Amino acid sequence: MSYIDQKYIGMIGFTLRNFKRKSNSLYNFSCPYCEDSKTDKYKARGYLYIGPSNNWLYKCHNCGIGKSFNNFLREQNPIVYKEYRFEAFSNKSTNEVTSENIEDLFNNLSDKNDLDHLLLRCDHLTNGHPAIEYLKGRSILSGHENFYYSNNLNVLKQLFTGYDNVDFKEDKRIIFPIKNISGTIIGVISRSLDPKSKLRYINLRRGNEPLIYNLENIDFSAKKYVVEGPIDSLFIKNCAAAIGSDLFKCTEVFDNNTVYIFDNQPKNL
Repeated sequence: MSYIDQKYIGMIGFTLRNFKRKSNSLYNFSCPYCEDSKTDKYKARGYLYIGPSNNWLYKCHNCGIGKSFNNFLREQNPIVYKEYRFEAFSNKSTNEVTSENIEDLFNNLSDKNDLDHLLLRCDHLTNGHPAIEYLKGRSILSGHENFYYSNNLNVLKQLFTGYDNVDFKEDKRIIFPIKNISGTIIGVISRSLDPKSKLRYINLRRGNEPLIYNLENIDFSAKKYVVEGPIDSLFIKNCAAAIGSDLFKCTEVFDNNTVYIFDNQPKNL
């Protein structure tokens, strides 16, 4: 992450409507391209965030536009952009990637779903399949295209590095993809379909972004809810899952207009 980028984000923040710093790696404001909303001036669905190659990227969850910070700044403030380019060029330690490469990387990752090439998507399975029966048993009767099935997690080593020395035993599992705010897959939750399994959940990840389920579908301008489990989050509007009991790890992403709902268990009383 370039400190120069972060410096210039701060410099132009006052020109962006509803500009807020959510965390060290996330800024939120009203999109200057689509103006976000003509009826609600407080709508803010534009985000500057750290991408998979540690570069700042822009994404609007209203109009869908996506850009590198380099191009965003050039289009939004040409005068400040000239100063930014001069400082970035002068600082040899920035290891700056060209704007064209960043743009290609962003577009490729946003459109590509690697899991489709490695696993069976649940909407392609027939009734009676263990994964379909599990979903139906949890009252998940639609949206099956968002879940996957695997009987061997070892295939995911192609997507998630750092697990070469782990030998996953064959086990029928349903897979819940975890995506970041831009929709890029950064991890998975795998839930065993065998009631006798000693490891009911096995999670895999890539990168250092926080694993928060359903983050890509959250409307940050409305009231948000956070629960522990991914399935529970499917039944509450505008809800994410912390994937565990540490709900407050989400405070670095969500603002104060958030309700945290713990499981009804003695440990939480």
